[in-house]
Parts: sequence; C-alpha cells; structure tokens
Amino acid sequence: DEPGYVVSEITPEGYVRVQRLPQAAPSPVFDTLHFAQPIWVMTRAGKKVPGVFAGLSIHLQPARVNSPKMNHPDEMYVDIGATSAADVRAAGVDLLDPIALQRKRFPIGQSGEAGPSAGDRFGPTVLSQLLERIKDTQAKGTTTVAFLTQQWIGGRGLNRLLEETKPDEMIFVGRIATSGKSVANAGTTALTPGDGVLLGVEDASAPLTGLPSEIKALAQADGERLTAVNASLPRITGYAKPNGFPERFAQLGIPTLWPVTPGESISAGDRGNLERLLEAYLHVPKPSTGGVRGGSAGGIVEISDLQALVDAYGASGHEENVRKAVLDRLEPRLLKDAETDAHGNLILHLGDRKPDAKSPRIAFVAHMDEIGYEVKKIEDDGRLFV
Repeated sequence: DEPGYVVSEITPEGYVRVQRLPQAAPSPVFDTLHFAQPIWVMTRAGKKVPGVFAGLSIHLQPARVNSPKMNHPDEMYVDIGATSAADVRAAGVDLLDPIALQRKRFPIGQSGEAGPSAGDRFGPTVLSQLLERIKDTQAKGTTTVAFLTQQWIGGRGLNRLLEETKPDEMIFVGRIATSGKSVANAGTTALTPGDGVLLGVEDASAPLTGLPSEIKALAQADGERLTAVNASLPRITGYAKPNGFPERFAQLGIPTLWPVTPGESISAGDRGNLERLLEAYLHVPKPSTGGVRGGSAGGIVEISDLQALVDAYGASGHEENVRKAVLDRLEPRLLKDAETDAHGNLILHLGDRKPDAKSPRIAFVAHMDEIGYEVKKIEDDGRLFV
C-alpha cells in the first residue's frame, strides 16, 4: 500500500472532497505536493476516473487578508469535470473510493528510477523477482512469501500474518523507519540511492547478533554492500495487543531520496543487490549470467525498447539521445564493436569483417532521426528563431 486519499464527500456542485489515509500526514509537505496535480479516482467498477486537485492562483493571493490556504485535507477539492453530485455518481465515483496521483516512472541515468511510491514498491518488486528463481532454492523447511496490505494505517496486514503463520523467523522487506542516528557510524552522511542494502536494527553501533548478524555475514560473503542503520520495528497499532515478532527477525531495505514524495527515487542497483541477498539467504545459486536478470544489471525492471526510443528526442542532425538509447540496449559484449562515424551513424559489424572476405555482406538499416526544429537565432528580445 501507499499513503493517499479516499473520497469523503461529494458536494452539490460536483466537487469531491477527501480524507487522507493514513490520517497523520507522512510528511509536512505531503498535502502541499498534491495541489493542482492530476489524479485518478479508482471506482468500485475498476475504472480510473481522471481529475485534478484544485490549486490556488498565486497571482490572486498577494495583499489579501485571511487569504484561503490548502494545507489541510479539509481545504482540498478534486474536480473531475462534473457540475453536480449526480454527474459525479454517474461517472462511477462514490464515497470511500481511493484517490491517487496519476503517475509515470522516470529513469534516472543508467541506475535508477523515480516516481510516486517508489519506496513502497521496491519490496513487492524484489519479492516478485525472487519468486521467479525460488524454485532453485536449496533451503530446508517452509518458506512463505507474503505481500502485505494496510501497512500505512497501522500494519494490519502484518499483524494478521503474524497471527496466522507464527513464523520461526521473518525478514521484512520494505521502507525502513530509521530512528536516532541514521547510519551505524556517527558523523557519516545520510545514505542515498546507490549506497547498497540497509539492515534495520535497534542499535547499529552495537555488535550484530542473531539473524541480522547472519545476514551481514552472508552479504559480505556474497559481495553485496550492506549497512546497518538504527530502525524501529515495523509499526503495528490497534485497540488490541499486537502480535509479537519472532526472535529471529530482520528488516531489509534500500535508501530512497525524497521519500514519500512524487519524486521519490531509488537505485536499481541497490534493489538488485537486495534481491540477490535474499536469493543467497534461500541458497539460490547465482545465475550463470553473473547476476544479470531480464537483460539489465542489478535487477532493474526494464523500460521497453520502444518506450525508451520514443522518449529519446532526435531531430535530424541531433540524434545523440537516440544513439545513446540504442547503445544502452546493446549487450555488453557488442558495445566494443559499435562505431559512430563522422556523420553520426551508429554502425555495428558482426561476423567476418575482412575486406577480402567472400561471405555475403548484409546490411540492416534504420534511421534514428525525426522531424523537429533547430534554433537558428536568438532574437534580441529573447525569442528563438527556428
């Protein structure tokens, strides 16, 4: 799950009001970062109804007395294009329907990605990839893989799992709630994407014991970078006494940048290392390809080739981004043979390249450019002549 909103009221004018889940804001700017942003309302019928959070015009606010604000859910309104409550319900929207930001994942360089809930999604992604290889496990006993619900509103899914399975040992994979000093050694900078796997413990400055100690040793033996950080146990709240964690318990996660924001980012390399560490824990042999999964290093979930090339802009004579996107998708063994000539053509020769070779020469050709514009002149008033 992830923090978000549900429909709390439908006004006679056709606006939708919201209630935040969880009710306590995950960060001081959580609501603010939703102002004037496009959203989806997920209906009970499975439809995604597009809409937008209302936003105050900054041009109309200066010098106003008691000007309106939008720093609380009671002051937040969603517009789905309806003019009456009947129109809202005709679109399929009803009370308690969930509301979330419309989203798109953005690759960051060659090693990461950003987008809403990135820190809440790496855990399910890692476990999904782990399940693809768990058939090769040599571990004894019963292994249970669970995808939990309602963690943000009191850990209800986790509490139910503890009640039903009563595990002998447990590894919680997900966002780690750090406490006290954020890293094991005082004076070190905060960990950021690319710094490896995080191991959450009560006191990172003390010698590790039990399951965390075994995981640390396993990471060292397998070559994964792992850092112990002070962390609280996963939060479980409610009116009844929560179930206890098993004695052999550990938390594993990865660093995130700008947590719980629409721009939250993670490192795909960290995520891949976390997956490999779990594989080692389950005695799953390393893949024969040396840890490359799905055509990319570090367990990154790939963007399709077509999507990557469509997103790369390359007007005629300016094909650098397209050329880079193509190179990024070549197998590493082929990169050394790829050449760029004086005209910017990307050329890859395969097979016998001798000038006097008698074998047939076959060429496959596709262009990288597209129709676009080029700046020819910058006018004195700042306008661009293209």
